[in-house]
Amino acid sequence: MNPLKTYIERTLAAKGMRRSDLARRMGYRNVNKALRRLDRFIDELADAKRITPQLAVILGNEAALIEAVRQRQEQLDREARARFKPWLQILPSSTPSPLFVVALCPWMLNLPLPEDIASWPEARQFDHVRRLFRQNQEEYPLGWRHGRGFIYRREYGDSLEFDEQGRLLGKVDRPWRPGRLRVS
Repeated sequence: MNPLKTYIERTLAAKGMRRSDLARRMGYRNVNKALRRLDRFIDELADAKRITPQLAVILGNEAALIEAVRQRQEQLDREARARFKPWLQILPSSTPSPLFVVALCPWMLNLPLPEDIASWPEARQFDHVRRLFRQNQEEYPLGWRHGRGFIYRREYGDSLEFDEQGRLLGKVDRPWRPGRLRVS
Protein backbone atom coordinates (compact mmCIF):
# COMPACT_ATOMS: atom_id res chain seq x y z
CA MET A 1 0.00 0.00 0.00
CA ASN A 2 1.39 3.35 -1.05
CA PRO A 3 0.76 5.87 1.76
CA LEU A 4 1.17 8.84 -0.56
CA LYS A 5 -1.38 7.50 -3.02
CA THR A 6 -3.80 6.76 -0.19
CA TYR A 7 -3.39 10.28 1.25
CA ILE A 8 -3.92 12.00 -2.10
CA GLU A 9 -6.94 9.85 -3.03
CA ARG A 10 -8.60 10.42 0.36
CA THR A 11 -7.94 14.14 0.31
CA LEU A 12 -9.29 14.50 -3.23
CA ALA A 13 -12.42 12.53 -2.27
CA ALA A 14 -12.94 14.70 0.83
CA LYS A 15 -12.65 17.86 -1.31
CA GLY A 16 -14.87 16.45 -4.05
CA MET A 17 -12.05 16.78 -6.58
CA ARG A 18 -11.02 14.48 -9.39
CA ARG A 19 -7.43 13.83 -10.40
CA SER A 20 -8.00 15.86 -13.56
CA ASP A 21 -9.11 18.81 -11.38
CA LEU A 22 -5.90 18.47 -9.41
CA ALA A 23 -3.87 18.45 -12.63
CA ARG A 24 -5.49 21.67 -13.80
CA ARG A 25 -5.00 23.35 -10.42
CA MET A 26 -1.32 22.39 -10.61
CA GLY A 27 -1.18 24.61 -13.72
CA TYR A 28 -1.08 22.00 -16.46
CA ARG A 29 -3.01 22.43 -19.70
CA ASN A 30 -2.25 18.90 -20.87
CA VAL A 31 -4.11 16.84 -18.27
CA ASN A 32 -2.78 13.47 -19.47
CA LYS A 33 0.80 14.68 -19.18
CA ALA A 34 0.07 16.07 -15.72
CA LEU A 35 -1.47 12.80 -14.56
CA ARG A 36 1.58 10.87 -15.81
CA ARG A 37 3.83 13.23 -13.82
CA LEU A 38 1.61 12.93 -10.77
CA ASP A 39 1.69 9.12 -11.03
CA ARG A 40 5.51 9.17 -11.27
CA PHE A 41 5.59 11.39 -8.19
CA ILE A 42 3.26 9.05 -6.30
CA ASP A 43 5.11 5.90 -7.39
CA GLU A 44 8.77 7.08 -7.40
CA LEU A 45 8.73 10.55 -5.79
CA ALA A 46 9.94 11.91 -9.13
CA ASP A 47 10.22 15.71 -9.19
CA ALA A 48 9.28 15.86 -5.49
CA LYS A 49 10.94 19.23 -4.89
CA ARG A 50 8.60 20.89 -7.38
CA ILE A 51 5.41 18.87 -6.92
CA THR A 52 5.29 18.63 -3.10
CA PRO A 53 4.90 22.40 -2.52
CA GLN A 54 2.24 22.61 -5.23
CA LEU A 55 0.23 19.79 -3.67
CA ALA A 56 0.63 21.28 -0.19
CA VAL A 57 -1.05 24.48 -1.34
CA ILE A 58 -3.80 22.74 -3.33
CA LEU A 59 -4.59 19.96 -0.84
CA GLY A 60 -4.25 22.21 2.19
CA ASN A 61 -2.57 19.99 4.80
CA GLU A 62 1.16 20.37 4.35
CA ALA A 63 2.11 18.36 7.46
CA ALA A 64 0.03 15.35 6.39
CA LEU A 65 1.44 15.51 2.85
CA ILE A 66 5.03 15.72 4.12
CA GLU A 67 4.37 12.73 6.37
CA ALA A 68 2.94 10.72 3.45
CA VAL A 69 5.98 11.62 1.32
CA ARG A 70 8.31 10.58 4.16
CA GLN A 71 6.51 7.26 4.54
CA ARG A 72 6.68 6.66 0.78
CA GLN A 73 10.42 7.40 0.78
CA GLU A 74 10.93 4.90 3.60
CA GLN A 75 8.91 2.35 1.63
CA LEU A 76 11.00 2.94 -1.52
CA ASP A 77 14.22 2.62 0.51
CA ARG A 78 13.06 -0.68 2.02
CA GLU A 79 12.21 -2.01 -1.44
CA ALA A 80 15.56 -0.90 -2.88
CA ARG A 81 17.42 -2.39 0.08
CA ALA A 82 15.61 -5.71 -0.42
CA ARG A 83 16.48 -5.76 -4.16
CA PHE A 84 20.07 -4.63 -3.73
CA LYS A 85 22.85 -6.93 -4.87
CA PRO A 86 26.54 -6.01 -4.52
CA TRP A 87 28.29 -4.80 -7.65
CA LEU A 88 31.33 -3.02 -8.97
CA GLN A 89 30.77 0.18 -10.92
CA ILE A 90 33.62 0.97 -13.31
CA LEU A 91 34.34 4.71 -13.60
CA PRO A 92 35.55 5.51 -17.13
CA SER A 93 37.80 8.54 -17.54
CA SER A 94 35.44 10.02 -20.11
CA THR A 95 31.95 9.37 -21.39
CA PRO A 96 32.07 6.78 -24.12
CA SER A 97 31.00 7.89 -27.55
CA PRO A 98 28.54 6.92 -28.75
CA LEU A 99 26.73 6.55 -25.45
CA PHE A 100 24.59 3.69 -26.74
CA VAL A 101 27.67 1.45 -26.45
CA VAL A 102 27.30 1.67 -22.67
CA ALA A 103 23.59 0.98 -22.88
CA LEU A 104 24.21 -2.09 -25.03
CA CYS A 105 27.11 -3.34 -22.91
CA PRO A 106 26.27 -2.61 -19.26
CA TRP A 107 28.23 -5.69 -18.21
CA MET A 108 31.40 -3.80 -19.12
CA LEU A 109 30.76 -1.09 -16.51
CA ASN A 110 28.64 -2.87 -13.90
CA LEU A 111 30.09 -6.11 -12.61
CA PRO A 112 28.03 -8.35 -10.32
CA LEU A 113 29.64 -9.56 -7.10
CA PRO A 114 28.89 -12.53 -4.84
CA GLU A 115 25.82 -11.72 -2.75
CA ASP A 116 27.59 -12.60 0.50
CA ILE A 117 30.72 -10.53 -0.20
CA ALA A 118 29.92 -7.99 2.54
CA SER A 119 30.23 -10.80 5.11
CA TRP A 120 33.79 -11.65 4.00
CA PRO A 121 36.79 -10.21 5.85
CA GLU A 122 37.45 -6.73 4.46
CA ALA A 123 40.92 -7.62 3.10
CA ARG A 124 39.40 -10.51 1.13
CA GLN A 125 36.63 -8.24 -0.21
CA PHE A 126 39.14 -5.66 -1.40
CA ASP A 127 41.39 -8.29 -3.00
CA HIS A 128 38.40 -9.73 -4.84
CA VAL A 129 37.15 -6.39 -6.23
CA ARG A 130 40.66 -5.27 -7.23
CA ARG A 131 41.23 -8.56 -9.07
CA LEU A 132 37.85 -8.29 -10.80
CA PHE A 133 38.60 -4.70 -11.84
CA ARG A 134 42.00 -5.70 -13.30
CA GLN A 135 40.47 -8.65 -15.15
CA ASN A 136 37.78 -6.42 -16.58
CA GLN A 137 40.35 -3.86 -17.74
CA GLU A 138 42.43 -6.56 -19.43
CA GLU A 139 39.41 -8.15 -21.09
CA TYR A 140 38.01 -4.88 -22.46
CA PRO A 141 41.05 -2.66 -23.15
CA LEU A 142 39.20 0.20 -24.80
CA GLY A 143 40.68 3.65 -24.27
CA TRP A 144 37.82 4.97 -22.15
CA ARG A 145 37.75 1.77 -20.07
CA HIS A 146 41.02 2.60 -18.34
CA GLY A 147 39.51 5.35 -16.31
CA ARG A 148 39.56 6.78 -12.86
CA GLY A 149 38.87 3.54 -11.00
CA PHE A 150 35.75 1.96 -9.58
CA ILE A 151 33.10 2.12 -6.90
CA TYR A 152 32.55 -0.98 -4.81
CA ARG A 153 28.88 -1.03 -3.84
CA ARG A 154 28.95 -3.69 -1.14
CA GLU A 155 25.69 -2.97 0.68
CA TYR A 156 22.80 -0.63 0.15
CA GLY A 157 24.02 2.77 1.32
CA ASP A 158 27.63 1.58 1.76
CA SER A 159 29.94 2.25 -1.17
CA LEU A 160 33.69 2.72 -1.44
CA GLU A 161 35.67 4.40 -4.22
CA PHE A 162 39.01 3.09 -5.48
CA ASP A 163 41.41 4.69 -7.94
CA GLU A 164 42.70 3.00 -11.11
CA GLN A 165 45.57 1.44 -9.11
CA GLY A 166 43.11 -0.17 -6.69
CA ARG A 167 43.89 2.20 -3.80
CA LEU A 168 40.98 2.97 -1.50
CA LEU A 169 40.03 6.65 -1.79
CA GLY A 170 37.22 6.59 0.76
CA LYS A 171 33.48 6.31 1.20
CA VAL A 172 31.24 7.50 -1.59
CA ASP A 173 29.12 10.38 -0.39
CA ARG A 174 26.68 10.26 -3.29
CA PRO A 175 24.05 7.57 -2.75
CA TRP A 176 23.12 5.05 -5.35
CA ARG A 177 19.54 5.33 -6.46
CA PRO A 178 18.03 2.54 -8.47
CA GLY A 179 17.79 3.48 -12.12
CA ARG A 180 20.01 6.54 -11.84
CA LEU A 181 23.62 5.42 -11.74
CA ARG A 182 23.44 1.80 -12.72
CA VAL A 183 23.01 1.13 -16.41
CA SER A 184 21.98 -2.54 -16.22
